[in-house]
Amino acid sequence: MDVARLIDQLESEGRRLVAGLAAADWSAAVPGTDWDLRTVVRHLGAVHRWATDILVRGLATNETGGSKAFHEVMDDQDLSGWLVAVHSMLVVTLRDADDDLAAFTLMRSPNPRHFWARRQAHETAIHRADVQAALGAPGVEAFDPAFAQDGIAELVDGFAREPQFASADPGVLALRCTDGPSWLITFGDGTTRAARTDDTSAATATVTGTSSALYLWVWNRPADVVQDGDVSTIASWQRIHI
Repeated sequence: MDVARLIDQLESEGRRLVAGLAAADWSAAVPGTDWDLRTVVRHLGAVHRWATDILVRGLATNETGGSKAFHEVMDDQDLSGWLVAVHSMLVVTLRDADDDLAAFTLMRSPNPRHFWARRQAHETAIHRADVQAALGAPGVEAFDPAFAQDGIAELVDGFAREPQFASADPGVLALRCTDGPSWLITFGDGTTRAARTDDTSAATATVTGTSSALYLWVWNRPADVVQDGDVSTIASWQRIHI
């Protein structure tokens, strides 16, 4: 996805997330995680501040050590307004940034502006789903298939290939998508390889669903999918913590 669309998605996901907080119980549990809504908002705001700091200062290294350096403690009634402010600052910073901006990134990307627009769009999207899941009915709003596929690609063909996240257990996992490209993910020997393919015959386990559902599933969130095959292959993926 191009950077302009990613920034638009980041902005839209942030608005949806905040809208869900209007009458929220800050202690509500977030399904599939050990967090409550309060923790999600503090985490996301800190991540936004971290990304903005890197972009504004053009940092060549992760000298602050990550988002934990930007965590703030505040009263619950101030959380929504604070998140709106830091989210808006990130969106403006990304819109104003040049494509030739030099700055730290976590993995390979066309350029740092694209990396951070993509990373923050998906960070916000997954946590928007967290908020909606914690609130219950009407449930999590589905993601656009193209955006969901981009999110799957970022994780399975990006983060999961990094040595610190790779699984040592062998297995071949198929993500069989009902409304877009399918994926074949191969684990083993501390490496992970992923490819878009319609041929999933080599899989030792298969997870089937829409692009939106598979996007949630690969992030270890509750999802409307069907799982078949070797349970240890599925468990290998679910042990990856990003």
